[in-house]
Amino acid sequence: MPTQHSTTTDFGPLAVAVRKGDSEESIDAVYVGMGVATRRRLVTGDLPLDALGMMLVAERARIAVGAKRVIHLIADTHALVNDFATSSAVERAAASLAAHVKCAAQVLGLGPYQVLRASQIDACGADRRLHGRLYREAQRVTNDPYAARQAADVEWARRVFGAGVKIGWTMESDLDRPVLGYDERYFDAVHRDVFGDGLTYIYTAAGRRRDERPRTSPYANEPGERRITVTSSPEQITDACGSPRMRAHLRPLVAELRDALTLPAHDDLAADIASVLSVVAAHRSTTPETPRRAA
Repeated sequence: MPTQHSTTTDFGPLAVAVRKGDSEESIDAVYVGMGVATRRRLVTGDLPLDALGMMLVAERARIAVGAKRVIHLIADTHALVNDFATSSAVERAAASLAAHVKCAAQVLGLGPYQVLRASQIDACGADRRLHGRLYREAQRVTNDPYAARQAADVEWARRVFGAGVKIGWTMESDLDRPVLGYDERYFDAVHRDVFGDGLTYIYTAAGRRRDERPRTSPYANEPGERRITVTSSPEQITDACGSPRMRAHLRPLVAELRDALTLPAHDDLAADIASVLSVVAAHRSTTPETPRRAA
């Protein structure tokens, strides 16, 4: 089946591509998933500024399709397929990331926004064995255990919550071009191979860091990365803004965040970022479960 394209206009300037599904079912939820491991290591549990872009697009999509809520899954158990992951380290990273996401959703004034962890899936819904069956079905199609689990997550959210739209990220906005590495188009293709073309996929651009490989996941903050997160210090903001390409990457995102928070514009991008983070920090200080800085 050829790729179906749809306009990104309804989902704001941070949406770079859309692949429209063929389902005629009503859409009750929009799905977002964020992991706590890359192929190399666990993440810190901090939330990159880029991830807030995905959350804003999810809210735009929820409004555009008339969905009741956003379902945001933190993929904690998935990380345990890696030899470098321990249960205690995964728990710390997932708890931190989930708390930051909840805080950000509240600060940005997003509509009904439900944050779940994959380890809680069996306690949700009337059929507690559903996810396991979906996972086994996906395993018959792919030998990648992480991809099989992610496909099962998305299908589980579709069947339990009516999630008909998935928010992801892509290295390549032209959806007819080959998948580059492990952006979310790879995982979405696995889901389609197993469960069909019903979902609509909306993509943001990749995140960015100051690194020899600058393009990266919007939400996976690895130890030692030079990028803006919700807990970045003034020195880290200055460092990030020292790169012309990083400034070009951040400007549209920061403009959207500033508008969402009704903050005045500054002549200096670093000042705009600092004002956004100060609002997040003020809320975080009144929310005990949210870490001040991820370990």
